[in-house]
Amino acid sequence: MAFTRRLNSADSGQNVKRLNHFMVEVTKIDDIGGAIDVAEARGIAMRKLGRHSNDQMLSIYLRSPSGFTVEYGFGGLLIDDETAWNVRHYDVGSLWGHQWRTQTSADTASPAAPARAA
Repeated sequence: MAFTRRLNSADSGQNVKRLNHFMVEVTKIDDIGGAIDVAEARGIAMRKLGRHSNDQMLSIYLRSPSGFTVEYGFGGLLIDDETAWNVRHYDVGSLWGHQWRTQTSADTASPAAPARAA
């Protein structure tokens, strides 16, 4: 889950904590295609299919009725703590994709950038 602080004009300019997005990983790439079909048929605002730079996750982002985003993904890298791996820094969140397909007034916020490795 990703939480953000946003300046909310409805709250007299106070910072408000809110859920930015959470992610669900599926085991079949066809589940992503099916979700795209359903979202398009129902007019749900979503980001185009894309791939993250840090974990190679293939995913879409869907806008929930409550205004936060659900990331629906497949094929993220697994990190085995028993195997050596290197900490890396990434300058971009996505290698390609993840632009909004359907714009609504609720779509002005973007999903949080992937956390940078320390």
